[in-house]
Amino acid sequence: ASIMVYGADIRLDNFGNLFGFGDVTTGILAAPITVFAVLGVINAMNMLDGVDGLAGGVALIALLIFSAFVAAIGQLHETLLLPLVAVIAGFMLFNLRTPWRSQATVFMGDAGSVLLGFALAWYAVNLAQVREVFTPITAIWILAVPLMDTTALMIRRVLKGRSPFSADREHLHHILQRAGFTPVQTVAIVYGLTILLAAIGVAGWW
Repeated sequence: ASIMVYGADIRLDNFGNLFGFGDVTTGILAAPITVFAVLGVINAMNMLDGVDGLAGGVALIALLIFSAFVAAIGQLHETLLLPLVAVIAGFMLFNLRTPWRSQATVFMGDAGSVLLGFALAWYAVNLAQVREVFTPITAIWILAVPLMDTTALMIRRVLKGRSPFSADREHLHHILQRAGFTPVQTVAIVYGLTILLAAIGVAGWW
């Protein structure tokens, strides 16, 4: 995250006109805020990786939306979005449960979820701040599911007097499965929620 900020000069300088009183800028706090945000997205994607096909699919949806934005301004060839999308799509063929595949045969592990989290954070900040193809709040809507899941989970842990980083089975996918949904149904529900919230963000930007 620090290399991203200081090496590539990709940072959160401006959150946009969030409250209707003008742009909210970060000033001298841009670097630490960016590092915190990047670590947050990385952690969120790592925590989301609890059901076959879940983290990879949510990341794929987000990256496809990012790709559509960049393609609309004719800059898709300047990014590595398409190769990344292709790699994840290929991985999903072996990680997603289908009527022909009862369980995953390949897993991403922490290295995969951390890489996806960093890629999502990189593109979210890059496209919102450097290329300015959408607003920062649009990126938050696109990544809303993992961010809300992690934030809500940490708040619940703190309210119970536990460390926000302690392990438990209170993630959204755990809650859905305890409610009686199968792993396939759980993934489908989270996919649908991801698309719905992203659509709200895109509609708001439009």
